[in-house]
Amino acid sequence: MKCILALAVVCLFVGGIAAAQNVTAVEARVTPENHNGSCPMTFNVKGVIQSGGPGTVGFRWERSDGFRTGVMRYTFRGRERKIVTYNWRLSKPFNVTYHGWVRLHVMGPGSMESPAAHFDLHCR
Repeated sequence: MKCILALAVVCLFVGGIAAAQNVTAVEARVTPENHNGSCPMTFNVKGVIQSGGPGTVGFRWERSDGFRTGVMRYTFRGRERKIVTYNWRLSKPFNVTYHGWVRLHVMGPGSMESPAAHFDLHCR
């Protein structure tokens, strides 16, 4: 009995983050999706984490250039939706088009990622 209980605690908590199976959906959207004009430009990303029950989840933003934010945490009190935001300000050389993306990654014993939110930047 002690072994089963200890295993259950290990499965539910890894580094203080509750099981990601409490998360039922993750999504991300970027605006604008296309910018053709002056730079630098700020792209605004809105993410949604849907919880199926109480628990603390860790999440971070991941970008097409390889950058990852630090891990942030949110504690759900039950079934709820948490809106999270991220802003990416960038510029590219004149007349160069950059095809980028941002995604929301929820971490835990299992992980869940949103589909990548794509955007195009063309500096003039």
